[in-house]
Amino acid sequence: RIAKHSLDEDNKRIYSKRAQAWENKAKQKSEKLNTTVEKSAESGIIKSIDVDDYEVVTYNKGIYDEVNKAIINGVKRCEDEGGFVISEISAKSIPKTENGTPVLQVEPLPNGLLQLNLNTDILAGKSLSELDLMLRNYDDIVVNSLEEAIIHESGHAKSISGKTVEEIKSFYEELSNIHIKGVSTIAYNDGAECLAELEVLRSRRANVSEEAMKFYEKYMGRKYK
Repeated sequence: RIAKHSLDEDNKRIYSKRAQAWENKAKQKSEKLNTTVEKSAESGIIKSIDVDDYEVVTYNKGIYDEVNKAIINGVKRCEDEGGFVISEISAKSIPKTENGTPVLQVEPLPNGLLQLNLNTDILAGKSLSELDLMLRNYDDIVVNSLEEAIIHESGHAKSISGKTVEEIKSFYEELSNIHIKGVSTIAYNDGAECLAELEVLRSRRANVSEEAMKFYEKYMGRKYK
């Protein structure tokens, strides 16, 4: 009869080999992703994140499959509708900002591309329904679900897509002095957040004030309705 500790050691070796094989595969995909992004930026043809890319970045981060699927599908819909591309993705802890702790965050990169950050502190270990309920209970934003959180971030992406780092900095500085009433608390405090909040209301086909509509159309370069 084989000793139990021998079986345990065999299992450990098997699992170790599997883990190492996955890590090697993930590393190869990550290197391929970085190379593809660099070449895309040089050629002017921007490649969107695909499912394989997403899975590599979110592997072992504790985010449920249904949540990952909702994010992937939501981003793709927003990209198609908004004419922008998310070229990189990151799953990490995101610190609290003056507007609260973001669930998702669009970040401009120095090469003119856009990165979507997933806040693992919030997303990990929660079901889609739990995340939706959590977002519905936030009083200072219009977002009521993870789907709308993605739409909110797509508003940020649309507003800065195609801009240089300096242009984005100037854009945000200008918007920081604009305060639109009647949308939400974060929308009043920050014009950039107001554009993102209005993107959510636009997706609902919600009526907004004439001031808010004109603000959206001026800085987004598209009709509200």
